[in-house]
Amino acid sequence: DQVNDELLVFSHSSVRKIQSFHIFSRWGDLVHRCDGVLPDAMGGSCGWDGTLKGKALDPAVFVYLIKIELIDGTSRTLTGDITLLR
Repeated sequence: DQVNDELLVFSHSSVRKIQSFHIFSRWGDLVHRCDGVLPDAMGGSCGWDGTLKGKALDPAVFVYLIKIELIDGTSRTLTGDITLLR
């Protein structure tokens, strides 16, 4: 059995900065946020462990929104969903 304990964002060398990494519930409530992080610092300091205010959330589908700044000065927004299982 393989377990993923944390959702992390990894970037390509063309990324200058991760402007924001936000996770929302299906009702639009913000459950995790991390702003202005350099790609090499992303690791566990900004990952999401499936909790909100220190309490484990129930299994559900969550939406992520990641805004990145590339080394050429342009920005991109990445979106998708993640299913939290327990």
